[in-house]
Amino acid sequence: MSQLPLSFEPATSSSGNRRKFISRPGGYALTVSAAEAVFVIETAKPKRSDRLSSRVPAVHGRSLQQRQLRFRLLGANSNASANGIGPLPERRNYFIGNDPRKWRTDVPTFRAVRYEKIYPGIDLVYYGSQQQLEYDFEIAPKADPRTIRLTFDRRVTVQISDSGDLVLRASAGEVRQQKPVVFQEIDGSRRLIEGRFVLRGKRQVGFDIAAYDRAKPLVIDPTLIFSTYFGGSGDDLGSSIAVDSSNNIYLAGTTSSADLPLRGAAFGANAGLADMFVTKIDATGTNVIYSTYVGGAGLDRADGIAIDNGGNAYVVGRVDSSSINFPTTPGAFATSYRGGDFDGVVLKLNPQGNALVYSTYLGGEENDSTEGIAVDANGNAYVTGGTKSIGFPTTVNAYQGTRAGDTDAFLTKINSTGSALLYSTYLGGSGTDRGSGVAIDAKGNAY
Repeated sequence: MSQLPLSFEPATSSSGNRRKFISRPGGYALTVSAAEAVFVIETAKPKRSDRLSSRVPAVHGRSLQQRQLRFRLLGANSNASANGIGPLPERRNYFIGNDPRKWRTDVPTFRAVRYEKIYPGIDLVYYGSQQQLEYDFEIAPKADPRTIRLTFDRRVTVQISDSGDLVLRASAGEVRQQKPVVFQEIDGSRRLIEGRFVLRGKRQVGFDIAAYDRAKPLVIDPTLIFSTYFGGSGDDLGSSIAVDSSNNIYLAGTTSSADLPLRGAAFGANAGLADMFVTKIDATGTNVIYSTYVGGAGLDRADGIAIDNGGNAYVVGRVDSSSINFPTTPGAFATSYRGGDFDGVVLKLNPQGNALVYSTYLGGEENDSTEGIAVDANGNAYVTGGTKSIGFPTTVNAYQGTRAGDTDAFLTKINSTGSALLYSTYLGGSGTDRGSGVAIDAKGNAY
C-alpha cells in the first residue's frame, strides 16, 4: 500500500463546491484547498473491555481526540479555480447512515490537484506518495515568487535547520518540509536554481530565490514528510483479505478516517466514529479499483470478507448500539438493530463496489458478532461468529436450537438476496464458544 500514489477526491459532490479535495493516505486524512492544507488524525482511548471475548479488541465507550497540523497561504486567492489532474482508476463510495439520498457513489480520484492563480501568475499543484506530500508552486514568467507566504498556527514552533529544511514542531511531534528544489526547464533540460526557506516573522515563511531567467517559468518544489507525525491511527485496521479469480485483492477492515476532515459537514450527522471499509486492488498491486465505506453513527467494523465468482464482495462485522442507522436494504432479513451492546451485520457489495446488493443485521437481544464468511457458487453466504443472545435467530429443525453456554458460536446460511435464512443454528457447549472462520466444499457442506 505504501507504493500507491497519493490520491485526491472532491470533498463534496456539489458541482458548485469543488474547491476542496481530500486524501486518506492511511491512518489520517488530508484536506487541501487553494489557501491551506490540513492534516488530521484521530485516536481513541478505550474505557472498558469488550464483553463478548477478551480476544476481540475493545471498541466501545471510547472518546476520540483529534490532532491537526495546518499551514495556510497568506493572502492567497481562496476562490482559485481547482481541478483534479491525472485521473486514477479508483472510485470511492460512501454508504454512511440509512438514508440513501445521502450516500455518495462513484466519487472520482486524481493523482494531483491544481489551483490556478492562487497569487498573480502563480499556480499550486498538490501530489505525492503515501509517506509524503509534495506541492509545486508554478510561477509564470515575470510573476514574483516573493508573494508566497506560508503561515502556521500559534501552537506550532517554526525553525529552519542548518540543512535548509523547514522544521515544524507541535505537541504531537515534528514535521519537516525539505529544502525546496527550484528549477526551470530550458531547452529541454532542467536547470537547478538555488532557493531556500526564509523566516518572515514568527510563524511566516517565504522563499528566497537566486537569480533566474524571469522570462521563463519557474517551479518551487518543497516536500513535506509527515510519516513521523502521522504514524497511523490504531483505529485503522485491516482485518481480512480475499482474492478473486483474476487475482484482484480485496481488503476489509475498520477506519476512523473515512470522514475526518468533514465530520458533521459533507456527510452530515450520520457519519460515525469508525466505519467499515472495503478496498479492491488490481492484481499488480499498483492500482486501487474502488474503496467503499459503510457505517452508521457509532463504531462499526468489518471482520471477514469473501468474494463470489461474479466479483461481489460479502462482508461480515459488527456495529455498536449507537449505529441504529447502519445502512440496510429494503427486503433484507433484518433492517433494524436487535439489541445488546453490539449486533452482527452481513452485507454484499456489487462488483463495482458502488451499490449494496443487500445489507442486514444478524443478532438477538444481547451481544452478537459475525466474524467469518464463505460463499458458495449460488451466492449463498455462510456466516459464523459468537452470540450471547438467547433469541438469536435459528431455523426450524436446527442442529442446536437454543444457547447452551454464556456465549455460543453459530452457523447461519443466508440466501443470495439476503432476505432469508436457509438455516441457522447455535454451536456450543456450557462454556464460551465462538466461530471465527468457515469454509465450504463443492456440495455445500460447511466446516
